[in-house]
Amino acid sequence: MTIHALKVIQYVQNSSIRHLRVNMSECFDEALALALNDLKYTDGKPVAHPLVSRFIKLFWGYRNKDIYNLTWIERQRLDDTLLELREIFSRPLCKKAFHNAMRGNKRNHESLVQYMDKLFECHAKLLIVRLDIHYAESISNDITFDKAVKDRTDYINAVKRKYNHLVSYIWKMECGRKRGIHHHLIFIFNGHKVQSDITLCRQLGEDWKSMSDEPRTYYNCNADKHKYEYWKSYGIGKVTYNDSDKRYVLKDKVISYLTKNDEEMLALTPLGCRVVGKSQLPATKQLGGRRREY
Repeated sequence: MTIHALKVIQYVQNSSIRHLRVNMSECFDEALALALNDLKYTDGKPVAHPLVSRFIKLFWGYRNKDIYNLTWIERQRLDDTLLELREIFSRPLCKKAFHNAMRGNKRNHESLVQYMDKLFECHAKLLIVRLDIHYAESISNDITFDKAVKDRTDYINAVKRKYNHLVSYIWKMECGRKRGIHHHLIFIFNGHKVQSDITLCRQLGEDWKSMSDEPRTYYNCNADKHKYEYWKSYGIGKVTYNDSDKRYVLKDKVISYLTKNDEEMLALTPLGCRVVGKSQLPATKQLGGRRREY
């Protein structure tokens, strides 16, 4: 499912019962027609966005219908289904499910903040590399959730094999209007072993492009230091244990951006799948004892 189902849901939630029907407006009809067409390319299973899951379940039988050429009976049934969807959205259980789904970003943020703190207990100096990987606009709309997951997994495995001083990594799947499904990545290196974060990020980006013949693109966030400093959000590059200011920006800006809500991505994500992930922490025994100062 895509933005079209979310548009229909917004119309349903904001329209009165008296006006909610097919032909309510040209924009609504267009969104509904596109959302029903999208159903043809799904398997009908629930997704991580609870409201979109309700939409899929109720409108699955209309996936082959052309709303511009309905019989009177078909139009009445579709109108009734829209009203049923509105009634479902008003139920406390449905509201709670939506609220819980939107709270996922807070849980992810808290988890990643704790994760970074533990990494700094292992390493007094880390090199934070922030990279966005995506596909060229010519193919971005054709990239499925499963393909994006496989490509990310293959890429991260290749990075782990190539870069010996990689300590950890964090990833976030996102869906944009132009980029389609893409990934925000943070690669975390041992700052005593690796320097030149801009060059390293460029190498990582070129690795992503070279792994396939399809047109791929990337964005080197570390190369835009001045922009992020202007926004007071430069929490990447070299970060030391004792640099409380930069560590705060890393948590409050960088990680917060990675864990922001993305309804479009939730609408595309199969139920039970993740949109944020990270590597495992070093072995517990490495976390104990006196903090290293070098």
